[in-house]
Amino acid sequence: MRKYRVRAFGRIDQPALDKLRNGITVDGIAYGPIEATLEREKGSNVWLVMGLTEGRNREIRRVMEALGMTVNRLIRVSYALSSWAS
Repeated sequence: MRKYRVRAFGRIDQPALDKLRNGITVDGIAYGPIEATLEREKGSNVWLVMGLTEGRNREIRRVMEALGMTVNRLIRVSYALSSWAS
Protein backbone atom coordinates (compact mmCIF):
# COMPACT_ATOMS: atom_id res chain seq x y z
CA MET A 1 0.00 0.00 0.00
CA ARG A 2 1.21 3.49 -0.81
CA LYS A 3 0.77 6.13 1.88
CA TYR A 4 0.60 9.86 1.11
CA ARG A 5 0.32 13.16 2.95
CA VAL A 6 -2.04 15.37 1.00
CA ARG A 7 -2.75 19.09 1.29
CA ALA A 8 -5.99 20.08 -0.38
CA PHE A 9 -7.91 23.31 -0.75
CA GLY A 10 -11.41 23.20 0.67
CA ARG A 11 -13.29 21.68 3.58
CA ILE A 12 -14.10 18.04 4.30
CA ASP A 13 -14.93 15.98 7.36
CA GLN A 14 -13.93 12.50 8.46
CA PRO A 15 -17.36 10.91 7.72
CA ALA A 16 -17.04 12.01 4.07
CA LEU A 17 -13.55 10.50 3.90
CA ASP A 18 -14.77 7.25 5.48
CA LYS A 19 -16.91 6.65 2.37
CA LEU A 20 -13.69 6.04 0.41
CA ARG A 21 -13.05 2.79 2.31
CA ASN A 22 -15.33 0.89 -0.04
CA GLY A 23 -13.84 2.45 -3.16
CA ILE A 24 -15.27 5.15 -5.39
CA THR A 25 -16.16 5.52 -9.06
CA VAL A 26 -15.15 8.77 -10.78
CA ASP A 27 -16.01 9.43 -14.43
CA GLY A 28 -16.68 5.73 -15.00
CA ILE A 29 -13.37 4.61 -13.46
CA ALA A 30 -13.67 2.45 -10.33
CA TYR A 31 -10.96 3.06 -7.75
CA GLY A 32 -10.25 0.54 -5.00
CA PRO A 33 -10.48 1.12 -1.23
CA ILE A 34 -8.75 4.22 0.10
CA GLU A 35 -7.92 4.78 3.75
CA ALA A 36 -8.17 8.52 4.42
CA THR A 37 -7.67 10.38 7.70
CA LEU A 38 -8.15 14.07 8.32
CA GLU A 39 -4.94 15.19 9.98
CA ARG A 40 -5.58 18.93 10.47
CA GLU A 41 -7.09 22.07 9.01
CA LYS A 42 -4.88 25.07 8.33
CA GLY A 43 -6.32 28.18 6.76
CA SER A 44 -8.26 27.26 3.61
CA ASN A 45 -6.50 23.90 3.36
CA VAL A 46 -6.74 20.52 5.02
CA TRP A 47 -3.96 17.98 5.52
CA LEU A 48 -4.88 14.32 5.01
CA VAL A 49 -3.11 11.00 5.24
CA MET A 50 -4.23 8.65 2.47
CA GLY A 51 -3.38 5.02 1.83
CA LEU A 52 -3.96 3.45 -1.59
CA THR A 53 -3.73 -0.14 -2.72
CA GLU A 54 -3.77 0.53 -6.46
CA GLY A 55 -1.97 3.84 -6.96
CA ARG A 56 -3.31 4.60 -10.43
CA ASN A 57 -2.14 7.68 -12.29
CA ARG A 58 -3.55 10.84 -10.64
CA GLU A 59 -5.85 8.72 -8.45
CA ILE A 60 -5.68 10.96 -5.38
CA ARG A 61 -6.21 14.13 -7.39
CA ARG A 62 -9.23 12.70 -9.23
CA VAL A 63 -10.84 11.28 -6.09
CA MET A 64 -10.36 14.52 -4.18
CA GLU A 65 -11.81 16.54 -7.08
CA ALA A 66 -14.87 14.27 -6.96
CA LEU A 67 -15.23 15.26 -3.29
CA GLY A 68 -15.01 18.97 -4.17
CA MET A 69 -11.37 19.43 -3.12
CA THR A 70 -8.30 20.62 -5.05
CA VAL A 71 -4.99 18.93 -4.21
CA ASN A 72 -2.16 21.44 -4.00
CA ARG A 73 0.53 19.27 -2.35
CA LEU A 74 1.13 15.53 -2.54
CA ILE A 75 3.93 13.75 -0.69
CA ARG A 76 4.47 9.98 -0.77
CA VAL A 77 5.62 8.96 2.69
CA SER A 78 5.77 5.18 2.35
CA TYR A 79 5.48 2.33 -0.06
CA ALA A 80 4.57 -1.03 1.49
CA LEU A 81 3.55 -4.15 -0.37
CA SER A 82 1.04 -5.65 2.02
CA SER A 83 -0.49 -3.77 4.97
CA TRP A 84 -1.27 -0.21 5.99
CA ALA A 85 2.06 1.34 6.93
CA SER A 86 2.08 3.20 10.23
